Amino acid sequence: MNFTDKELEMLKTKERIIEKLINKEISMEDCKNLIQRSERTIYRLKDRYKKTQHLYHGLKGKPSNHQWENTKYWTIINIFMNNTKLHDFSPTELKDYLEEEFCIIIGRETLRQLMIRNGIRVSKAKKRKIKHQKRNRKWSYGEMVQFDWSYHDWFENGESNCLLVAIDDARGSIYTKFTKNECLQDVLEFWKEYIEKFGKPQSIYLDQHATYKVHSPQDQRDEKNRTRFQKWMEKLWIEVIYAHSPEAKWRVERVNKTLQNRLVKKMRLKGIKNKEDGNKYLQEEYLQRHNNKYWSLTKDSSNNHEQISKETMKNYDWYFAAIETRVIKRDGTIQYKNRELQLQKNLILKSKKIIVKETIYWEIKLFDGCTPLEFQERSSYLSWNSKS
Repeated sequence: MNFTDKELEMLKTKERIIEKLINKEISMEDCKNLIQRSERTIYRLKDRYKKTQHLYHGLKGKPSNHQWENTKYWTIINIFMNNTKLHDFSPTELKDYLEEEFCIIIGRETLRQLMIRNGIRVSKAKKRKIKHQKRNRKWSYGEMVQFDWSYHDWFENGESNCLLVAIDDARGSIYTKFTKNECLQDVLEFWKEYIEKFGKPQSIYLDQHATYKVHSPQDQRDEKNRTRFQKWMEKLWIEVIYAHSPEAKWRVERVNKTLQNRLVKKMRLKGIKNKEDGNKYLQEEYLQRHNNKYWSLTKDSSNNHEQISKETMKNYDWYFAAIETRVIKRDGTIQYKNRELQLQKNLILKSKKIIVKETIYWEIKLFDGCTPLEFQERSSYLSWNSKS
């Protein structure tokens, strides 16, 4: 039996007090005040001391009566050692894996101690964390969504891929998608899918990336020189809130860290090695399981996501297209982003300036006021565009 100095000192003190009680040197009331235990407990300690001449527990230094058989522990060790994909699983992740795949239910701490005893895991001292004051969660679902991106070797092929992540501030449910990078096209496409699936949130909380915010002081004062993302959110009546530090949006930062650990290992077990299969796995299986396990109850049960009509979603790309004006040349052409667009001959226009609309997918339409115009690109000899 291994006792610490503090435990030995406490035991000896209790034994001396109980011995004095047996010899009637002190009263029961004095004994209760000295040991800080109830009268019933003191009678039990008194009987134990008379029988064994000590007060330590009978199971001290012995295995627990509820301990598993060694064969069960060796089953877990064999599962871990025979599967090379589990080499970096933590006790929590291994516990979930055993429960899902083999229906083996074991405590996280028991599993951690088992891994340490068998040299699978090294016990590490906890790092001292810098404490920041946390902002309280929002009251209802859809009131605010935190948004961020994470570059990581998600498919363990040596390439860094981007994962866009949105987490509801109140509920904690997430929506994610693998993309090439954090460009405007991928971001707007991500939010288009989010709005189609859940509806329009009241506000979005994100960092001050150049895609989302103009940083030049002169451009900030000029409303015309805002980013396309800002203009797009204003049309949707979604408030954009900018974080001034990573700690400010700690919920989405924490989810990024969790996904870099758990999602990578889940995809490794499934044999997923590309973005297409990764997005399919996210939509069909992972997101639902993750949200069912980690979502929390909100203070207000209402849903603040606002649904957008089917007609608006049908013309979604053109409704949020970039709008610019161009002057028609004498030969009936306009210049737009190194492209020469030829208007139809003998076309009567109201003015020499026309409106050019371009979607995030680089589709172009020309308008004279509200009237659509037919055109073709000179360099590629494309057929005339339809008025639709």
